[in-house]
Amino acid sequence: MRIAFYAPLKSPDHPVPSGDRTLAQLLLAALERAGAARGWEVDLASRFRSFDGAGDAERQARLRDAGTRLAERLTRRYRKEAAARRPCLWFTYHLHHKAPDWLGPRVSEGLGVPYVVAEASHAAKQAGGPWRIGYEAAARAIRHADALLALNRGDVPGLEQVAIDPARIALFPPFLGPPGGVPADGRGEPPGRSGLDGASNPSPARGSALRMRTGEEEDPGPRGAADRERGGPDAEPRLLCVAMMRGGPKRSSFEVLADALARLGGERWHLTVAGDGPARREVEALLASRLSAGRVTFVGRVEGDALAALYAGSDLFVWPAIGEAMGMAMLEAQGHGLPVVAGRIRGVPEIVRDGETGSLVREGDAEAFANAVRTLLRAPERRRRMGEAARARVAREHSFAVASDRIGALVERLILRGAAGADPRLGPLSAPVEDGAPARAQAPAPAPAQAAAGGKAGREPA
Repeated sequence: MRIAFYAPLKSPDHPVPSGDRTLAQLLLAALERAGAARGWEVDLASRFRSFDGAGDAERQARLRDAGTRLAERLTRRYRKEAAARRPCLWFTYHLHHKAPDWLGPRVSEGLGVPYVVAEASHAAKQAGGPWRIGYEAAARAIRHADALLALNRGDVPGLEQVAIDPARIALFPPFLGPPGGVPADGRGEPPGRSGLDGASNPSPARGSALRMRTGEEEDPGPRGAADRERGGPDAEPRLLCVAMMRGGPKRSSFEVLADALARLGGERWHLTVAGDGPARREVEALLASRLSAGRVTFVGRVEGDALAALYAGSDLFVWPAIGEAMGMAMLEAQGHGLPVVAGRIRGVPEIVRDGETGSLVREGDAEAFANAVRTLLRAPERRRRMGEAARARVAREHSFAVASDRIGALVERLILRGAAGADPRLGPLSAPVEDGAPARAQAPAPAPAQAAAGGKAGREPA
């Protein structure tokens, strides 16, 4: 059996690193791990990028036409293959009005297999706007999906407005990668196909992909070890920021960070900034102009063991998170036992528990951010407790093993239902969450691991 994987915004082997690419890599790797135990393989179906960032209707129309032709070609090619080699499920990561999925709904309908989307979003305010074509296509894909995995709780209300049945929506917490990380295609080798879209198949760049170093997988030891290496718990507190350096919300976050740290007065601290991007010189100049000489060290792009060492050698992760959807670097920091100070925005509260694993403040409030940092600078024991709670929570809820098992059970159930000729939708998934509110939060228990692709029922035409 095979699963077709596709990311319309950014392919997992795209040359430009980003949080979106990282999540695509991790989902691909999790499906591979789950498939190894259940008897399926995963193909990168296409690298076709549907993104239009400018709201250009002509470009969207061209992308629609190209995507439609490609979907038809993929469907014909898959149908020519032996039944055992055809996809038994199509899995799309991240679609919205700026990057709709022109392939998955049509190919899955043509093959009669389930269609799954992780991290879809729907914003009704975009109806009739400059992304009208992409907006309508994304809405059709959401209606078409047999399962919608919401990595951000804030996306659920929008999805419920469009989904044929809200029972098809399940919360799926973001997660970190396996020990040693995963390469850009999620498997450790170039994709087995050329994407079936005629694209070239270069060897992917090996990315850091947010390694997991918690729980039973890999334990970096108690936080005190790093303090002792630096000269003891009385050493100057080390702040850490890991982020891409580009314009827009990222630059705004660096502006708030600079403003906040400048308000700390005589507090003892040193900031290390890891990251790179087109705005690097601008960001470096910004921080240098706002903060005293010697307060900041820029280390550029850091990956793998070097990045793990930065986390282990730091005391507090700081990031204002302006416009942040989730903040995977904050999740990784906590996996290494590092408490976080961040802005309270969108999916960040799903990752950082205010008062438990860090401190959250109003988005863009430099004064509140400075106060939160100051409080934790003066409370090393509280930082230690938060760091321990963060590492335990990540191991319990956001580990690669947990995510792989969860996604494997969900996908297997969909495949089996489709093979039986039943509607492959998830069905009711009610489960308690930590705050006591009901939510569709967990994938169903695994079914026996034997299935073949079959027909679908109850579907809206693509």
